[in-house]
Order: sequence, then C-alpha cells, then structure tokens
Amino acid sequence: MLGYSRGFQPVLWSVFAVLWASGFLLVPGVFLLRLEWNVPLHLPPGWHGGTAALHVASAIAATVLIGMLIPVHVKTGLRKGRQMVTGIALLSAFGLLALTGLAINYVSNEMFGLSASLSHLIVAILLAAILAIHAVSGRAQRLRR
Repeated sequence: MLGYSRGFQPVLWSVFAVLWASGFLLVPGVFLLRLEWNVPLHLPPGWHGGTAALHVASAIAATVLIGMLIPVHVKTGLRKGRQMVTGIALLSAFGLLALTGLAINYVSNEMFGLSASLSHLIVAILLAAILAIHAVSGRAQRLRR
C-alpha cells in the first residue's frame, strides 16, 4: 500500500483476521442467547468473556487502522476515482458494524438487541466479501499499471 510503512498492511490484515475469527467464535453464542437455538458447537465454559474482549479490542484496533487509511488510501482512491463502489461500501459497512456493535453491548431492549446482533452478523459477512473483492481488484489494477 503506497504511502504506508512496510509493516502496515500485514498488521492491518492480522487485525482483520483476529477480528473475524473472534467474531466467528462468538456466533454460536448469538444463536444460543439471542435466538434460543440449541447449537451443537459453542465455546467452552468461561471462554465467552475473553473471546468477546478480544473481539472488542481487535475492533478498536481495526477502527484506528481504518482511520489511518482515510488521509492517504481513501483520499487518493476518491481523487483518482478508483475502487469507488467497494471503497464506499467498505466504509459504510465498517460504520454499521461499529453502530450495531455498540447496540449489542449497550441497548437493553431485547428485540432491538436481537436485530442489532443479526444485522451485525449479516453486515460482517457482506463486509468480508466486499473486502476480498476490493483487495483482489485493487491488486489487479496495480499489476496492470
């Protein structure tokens, strides 16, 4: 990624990987606690809190890293008109994840909490697909230049 130190991109992808993996591990708990579905696989007793804390910590780190992308990466992409659709979709999805993440943890209304949890899960899945498309097509564009 132009304009960033050599280690920035590996750190970015590592944080995203931890964020996704910890979120993935929390999904059965959402099904069990929010939907009251009996799921065969779930975290061992005592692991939920630590996994949730790891998820929140990696979300905070991801927010900082995304903020670091805005002045150079996002600004350059907007100015040059590259990756506009996937870039705007990514920023929107990250914003929705931040809002639904806050709602999951701080809203006491059970129905709204359920909606926030399911929205968070759906947006996270879509974000992973959009991020893959954004990265692969961006790399293809760079190789063509």
